[in-house]
Amino acid sequence: FDGFEPFNAAIRLSSVILAMRPAGRAASCCYHTRMNRGSLIAALTKLGRGATKIVLPSACVACGEELPWRDRVGSCCRRCWDDLPKITAPKCVRCGMPWEGAGKLERYLCIACTRRRWRLGWIDGWGAYRGGLERVLHAFKFERHDFLDAALAALVEESLRARGDLAFDAVVAVPMHPRKVRQRGYNQSELLARRIAAAL
Repeated sequence: FDGFEPFNAAIRLSSVILAMRPAGRAASCCYHTRMNRGSLIAALTKLGRGATKIVLPSACVACGEELPWRDRVGSCCRRCWDDLPKITAPKCVRCGMPWEGAGKLERYLCIACTRRRWRLGWIDGWGAYRGGLERVLHAFKFERHDFLDAALAALVEESLRARGDLAFDAVVAVPMHPRKVRQRGYNQSELLARRIAAAL
């Protein structure tokens, strides 16, 4: 079965097990000692992973490629997660809009914010809502990938700590209509709020 790892692993596993108990004889300690425990564990692990790929195939939510077993963040492969469009340019201190002009700025107030009357202190954002980040957030909100809450909350925490303004009393989730909560199974804003509050 060249090229079919699950069946090859099953064959190797069968060979190991058969080596423990020859035909017509009960297994004894001498046969057990011949068995390489590491080989058995490796074969079982490979067989389990191969079977899971057949029964429950999974793909990266950002690029659609096969999702690695270890090098991943939730349902996103590590390569795509590291390539998420983080905002590295200076941002407006009030609305978080990235600076697109020439030159380098430490802090700035965009023109729109100078003309707008605000009823809140500030807004900030970690990344641009496009590409991989857009697809990850869509999976988190609408495809029941609620297990992304910890990783996404870590990004928000990163922005908050970089801003240095942690003088607030509580982290409050944006409420959601009960009908939408029933449809989605959870309020993604509440999941993030809980994680962020625990981290801070």
